[in-house]
Amino acid sequence: MSQFIHRMPDEIENEIKNLVLTKSVRLRILLDKYSLSIPYDDSFLEQFSIEQLDRIYRYGCVCKIFEQETGWIKKPNTIINEMFENQEYPYKLFTETCYSFAEFRYYWETQNKSHQPSKPEYIRRITNFCNFTLAFSNVYLKQNDRFLNFCENIVYEMMVGSLIMLKNK
Repeated sequence: MSQFIHRMPDEIENEIKNLVLTKSVRLRILLDKYSLSIPYDDSFLEQFSIEQLDRIYRYGCVCKIFEQETGWIKKPNTIINEMFENQEYPYKLFTETCYSFAEFRYYWETQNKSHQPSKPEYIRRITNFCNFTLAFSNVYLKQNDRFLNFCENIVYEMMVGSLIMLKNK
């Protein structure tokens, strides 16, 4: 108890925030402030360049679900296998829906700028990924808190990483 008393006021404030603001609450606050919804015109993601959107989609979304092998991402992360606990249908539905489309994979493999997807396509895919991930975790495996936390954490980290990228522009 004496350790808490000797802390600085900002340390105490941070400790209180960590107790009161759970990750789920922080994510809801971020999603309320920075819209990831349809219509995409006023979306939070509009302010990013196409290169930044590429990094957000590739590293903030897809690479959180799939492991990188030579060339391109091929198999789902082993953590996801563990969380689904032999439930094949939801596992396949989740991983196949989160897998990036051929045009993105082709661009990531070749880095050919003439084949890079458009900015609206990146925004649409990122938004769909985040919305699907959160919705899926609330519908399927709702009783699986580990999976729910994993999905919320993916979207939270993507949002925070994007905000950091925006701040360092």
